[in-house]
Amino acid sequence: MMQYKFSDSVARIWCYLDRLIMHLIYKKIRPTFKHIISPLCRHLEGPSAIRGMTKQIKAALDSDRFNYVMRLDIKSYYASVNHRILLKQIDANFNDPIILKYLHDIITIPIDYGGNIFLPTDGIPRQSILSPFLLETSCFSPYGLAAPFKICSCNFVEPFIYRL
Repeated sequence: MMQYKFSDSVARIWCYLDRLIMHLIYKKIRPTFKHIISPLCRHLEGPSAIRGMTKQIKAALDSDRFNYVMRLDIKSYYASVNHRILLKQIDANFNDPIILKYLHDIITIPIDYGGNIFLPTDGIPRQSILSPFLLETSCFSPYGLAAPFKICSCNFVEPFIYRL
């Protein structure tokens, strides 16, 4: 993976073969999402769910069942995901050694920055087909920050609606 720093952001670019492998892994693990990720999270449904999510948010706010709506800086959250914790969550959810190896390799991939190689211990890439899955796994699993809350997550504006 190559990394390019700009004044306001960092771009990490996967090569074509890496993207192809991630797509194949995604297709293989997609059926497990309903067992791993909270049914309250609609983040992985993609852009086709926007209309339904908008109605869901409006209905939730109109019902007074939720106390807060927060617009979070998900860009920074992706950068702060702890690899050690995420790897434990992945290990707890999968028992296929090949899938585990690929997911571990994707999470802990070395970064080439101008010929210097470094191994980050935090952060997951945002430009991957697996990024939403990894984010939801890190956030909504038993170890994740949102585990004790009733949460609705929507990927087009990333609000979390908390019910206390």
